[in-house]
Amino acid sequence: MIYPGTDIKFRVTTEIPDFQLSGDGFEIVVLDRYKRMVARITKNDCFYDSEGNWYFTLSKVRTGWYYAFFTAQRQDEDYDDQRAQYNDVQPLCVVGYCEKHAPHLHDCDKGHHEVHYEQVWSVSVDGEDYLADCYGRYVYGSDNKRIQFTNATSEYVEEMGKVKMKMTGEEFLRQWEGRSENGKMDTVPELYDAMQGISDDKTVIDEIDDQIEEDTPERVSPEDLANFEV
Repeated sequence: MIYPGTDIKFRVTTEIPDFQLSGDGFEIVVLDRYKRMVARITKNDCFYDSEGNWYFTLSKVRTGWYYAFFTAQRQDEDYDDQRAQYNDVQPLCVVGYCEKHAPHLHDCDKGHHEVHYEQVWSVSVDGEDYLADCYGRYVYGSDNKRIQFTNATSEYVEEMGKVKMKMTGEEFLRQWEGRSENGKMDTVPELYDAMQGISDDKTVIDEIDDQIEEDTPERVSPEDLANFEV
């Protein structure tokens, strides 16, 4: 049983086609039995371990039973933007009760979901967090080393998924090699053309200011107007 006031850590895994937690965006909203939002967990709120598994936490949970609403976008070329929305909602955990006393957690067969949650534990050593079992013993990875956690907002995080361009090969070549007659500076060669003649010690803004100053006519003083003759 999970006791009220406990900090809980969950591992989240998915079997969604053409989707990776490491490379795609996702969000998890935790709801109570009355559909009230308890927590909104973005990808930046999560962390991952040296084995590539992803985790999130809930702090000081109250008595009750909870659901997880998972939402993400996955690659699907059948749609105009080549992305398809994916939603999944299922029971997450029960706090302060034995699970057999929480019938709401049994109204859904977790085996038929493509998103899976598992409660896990961790231990902290010298400021570093490592995966542990329910008895506090280290869990070792495939390299026989302790599995260490890394926060997703850390400067060391690199997206491991592949970046897919939303343009055709012809559009890409036009963007990088072509020129257009639409009166706009919207290709790379046109940008280079506009920047010719700008010295290395000046910015584009400096060059624009200089051009404005050169093109601005001299101001006429009131004395000049008084002495002006037609």
